[in-house]
Amino acid sequence: MSGRRHLAWFGPLFLAAAFGSGLVFLGYRDFLARSLPFSFSFVIEQGWGVRRIASELEERGVVSSSLWFLLMVRLQPGRPLQSGEYLLVKGETPERILSRFRRGDVVRRRLLLPEGMALGEVARRLVEVGYAEALPYLRDPETPRRLGLSESSLEGWLFPDTYFLQRGDSLAEVVGRMARRMQSVLGEVWQGRPEGYPLTAYQTLILASIVEKETGNAAERDRIAAVFLNRLGRKMRLQSDPTVIYGIPDFAGDITRRHLTTPTPYNTYTEDGLPPTPICNPGKASLLATVHPREGEQALYFVARGDGSGTHVFTRTLEEHQREVARHQLKRPGKEKGT
Repeated sequence: MSGRRHLAWFGPLFLAAAFGSGLVFLGYRDFLARSLPFSFSFVIEQGWGVRRIASELEERGVVSSSLWFLLMVRLQPGRPLQSGEYLLVKGETPERILSRFRRGDVVRRRLLLPEGMALGEVARRLVEVGYAEALPYLRDPETPRRLGLSESSLEGWLFPDTYFLQRGDSLAEVVGRMARRMQSVLGEVWQGRPEGYPLTAYQTLILASIVEKETGNAAERDRIAAVFLNRLGRKMRLQSDPTVIYGIPDFAGDITRRHLTTPTPYNTYTEDGLPPTPICNPGKASLLATVHPREGEQALYFVARGDGSGTHVFTRTLEEHQREVARHQLKRPGKEKGT
């Protein structure tokens, strides 16, 4: 009789367990089938565990149940969930969201630094993407040393490129990435310098920044670099307008005779040799042009044509240069340009 009584109890218990399991299965299946009814920005903070993430997802209506989410994580093992900011898109399922968390498919902000930007311009770009303290940080003389540079100025050391930033990236990390990139590119270019090349690596960076600002015409870069190297070799002053402009804090847009004759550390009309630092952040093309100047180039002067082409006329003598300046520049009021 006792065996029959046990069987009598076992049947209902089995049915109850089966029924409960069915409910769990149906509930979990329903959880997986539900898609996000809205697009949503969700942040996983550094240090959050899976339980905290599941709780936040339920609280904000991203998933219907934190318990089901935890079960899904357990049943679908994989990489740890990555911290960061995620843009969850309407229609995504819990499995899709979990997959993105594991991949670290976070929101990345695009930061574009074109060739030729000076430090202040780079700072403004960084402020635009959320780094409010960019300018004092970039101008702090200790910043280059923290990045392993021996110079006291960061000017010239931030490589022009497109950078992708994500939540949690510190200003130091972002700037460090730019500086390491420039160090790498400069090192690569420097290793390929020809025998007898007269400049150091840092002097190359300085001259490349001048080449970058003197022309936007790619075909002329190596020729302009050759002119400046020719002048340096003859102990002639560079007489580069962009260096003068860099040394004028309140430059209003028109270079004048007074600007050219007022001594500053960056006025290459009044000072010998190269300026003390780069005047912008040059691109790789300008670095290459500086290390590999136009072979056989004998010009010592150039002047902008002023016709919108962005090109220059190159000459060997001062007399020829003055003639070209009169032809291309002095007829244009307020313009005094040319090396």
